[in-house]
Amino acid sequence: SDFRKSIDPADNKKIVLFGAPNLSVKRKGGDLLINSLKEIPNSLRNDIIILTFGMGKINIKGFNCINLGETNNTLFLAKLYNISDVMCVPSRQETFGQTAVEAQACGTPVVAFNTSGLIDVINHKETGYLAKPYDVKDYSLGIQMLLENGRDMYSDKCRSLVLKRFNEDKIVEKFINIINLKLNQIKWGEHENFYLLWRKYNG
Repeated sequence: SDFRKSIDPADNKKIVLFGAPNLSVKRKGGDLLINSLKEIPNSLRNDIIILTFGMGKINIKGFNCINLGETNNTLFLAKLYNISDVMCVPSRQETFGQTAVEAQACGTPVVAFNTSGLIDVINHKETGYLAKPYDVKDYSLGIQMLLENGRDMYSDKCRSLVLKRFNEDKIVEKFINIINLKLNQIKWGEHENFYLLWRKYNG
């Protein structure tokens, strides 16, 4: 596409994407990503573009690093996901992992650590790679594996996972199940009015 060629004019590089509101926030794991990328052999670095969005910059010797700045433009983000070969989400902790879901919705596999909310967002070796928590060598291996196998090997499974787990009906169903579970744990006498109100509007 023209957008990809604006990033990679020769159209022969692998694009590794990383984004966060602030790239230097420790929780987002930018430092872990830098150390992971340093584990990639020098012979492979010339074939990779590190593309980032958000406040701040990442520079690693031997890599072509391009920062696109801050953005909240959904269409622009979708374009970034679609031209990327791998999305990196090296967070130390995530409640949900929005960028991981968005990337997979666009067919892009994700590398993350096997921790917090990211465990429920990525299927290991099917829609991405879940590295041992904070092990930069394993994270680097995940990046290299996905790049070597190619985005096309994962795209269909990525989209399928997002449609299956995160469509609106599924989310509403899970929310209702959680509320029902909590209601069943409540003692009748303590919350009788709330319980009756809930049952009135939910059959």
